[in-house]
Amino acid sequence: MRGASGGALALVVGLAACGGGARDVAAPVVPVGPPVLTSISISIASNHILKDRTTQVTASPRDQNGAAIAAPVTFSSSDASTASVDATGQVYGVNPGTATILAKSGSVSSGVQVLVTLYEYPLAATVETGAASFAPAQVDVHVGGAVSWQFNSVAHTVIFDAVSGAPQNIPTTHDLIVTRTFSSVGTFGYQCNIHAGMTGVVVVHPTA
Repeated sequence: MRGASGGALALVVGLAACGGGARDVAAPVVPVGPPVLTSISISIASNHILKDRTTQVTASPRDQNGAAIAAPVTFSSSDASTASVDATGQVYGVNPGTATILAKSGSVSSGVQVLVTLYEYPLAATVETGAASFAPAQVDVHVGGAVSWQFNSVAHTVIFDAVSGAPQNIPTTHDLIVTRTFSSVGTFGYQCNIHAGMTGVVVVHPTA
């Protein structure tokens, strides 16, 4: 009996040593294909520059998985008489206007727009509504610029003077930001018809 027990124990130990228990199975390896140029990520330091000033465009070629890859990039301008660009992506403002800067690698390209102006007015402005006043009372933007009215808990309206090029009025509003785009050069006065004497003005300047 003692010999039989010893034999059984030896058999169990032998099975364990041979890996008789459960084993981890490795997942199959999925082959990964070589990177293929699929897109170009492009950015610009500032899309609004003055004449005779510069800004920088950066382009990053990407593969099918969105990862950056090494690939040659060439830059060009849709209108070099407005904005030129050199081999490093530096953009130079030549004359007032709008141009698209293109980055190309192989058959893939991407573009970004730049505005060149003579004067330094913004393309966006914000007006805050107080209890009974607009602040600032006057904002200046370039044509094509946008003005956002930031309404607080007190309800107001923005009713523009009846002049050509004025945007749509803003009805009674509170706790909201409402934006209007100005596509025409001019001076656009407005008022809140809830609070007497609450007025403001948007001055829209040409790009040249």
